[in-house]
Amino acid sequence: SISAQQIEDGSFETKWTQFNTIGRGPYWDYSQEDEDDLFRTLNFLYEIPDGIVETALTAFRETDAQDGNYAIRVTSTYFENILFVPGVFGTISNDFVREFLDTRGITIVTEYGFKPTALKGYYKYLPEGRDSASIEIDLYNYDVRIGGARFVEYEPVSEWTAFDVPLHYDHAASATHMRLIFVASAGYNFDNLEACKGNPGTSLIIDNVWLEFPNG
Repeated sequence: SISAQQIEDGSFETKWTQFNTIGRGPYWDYSQEDEDDLFRTLNFLYEIPDGIVETALTAFRETDAQDGNYAIRVTSTYFENILFVPGVFGTISNDFVREFLDTRGITIVTEYGFKPTALKGYYKYLPEGRDSASIEIDLYNYDVRIGGARFVEYEPVSEWTAFDVPLHYDHAASATHMRLIFVASAGYNFDNLEACKGNPGTSLIIDNVWLEFPNG
């Protein structure tokens, strides 16, 4: 038998904050201010002055929710019609370089003591042209990857649909850290942003996410 443990605010209801960028207007973002929050977006890049590079929002508060009032939508876009940036949401922080380029995003200390068996939730996928979405989870014992899984969607999904991603492990060690990301365009490369591939306007909408654990 199994039991479910909700990820904190796994339905994305409580951690929205409205920001106002001078000259660009207000926008909503999820968990941009609290360093201890599990999930963040790349919307902090929107605060870069236009004189340096013209950025765009990549994450949005979605009112068409599967559970509660809100879901989160990530949408791929171009910066200055030159640099393609996939919509991404997950265990990232404002220190984007350190998170992805140096440590692959494994900064969340979960201290489970035992390992989850699956990642579950609901999604919609609205691609532009031929694109694909990715849901990826990796579990670590400190800096050693012990297991995980990747789910890729290649087709449009217009109605709320459940995803169930079984986790596979290569080591007996317990899970101490987690890397979890949801990406609207799966052809990303965070080691070289100029190598990211996908189509602007592609959106992945996520809601009601949880980890499933062995009973007890």
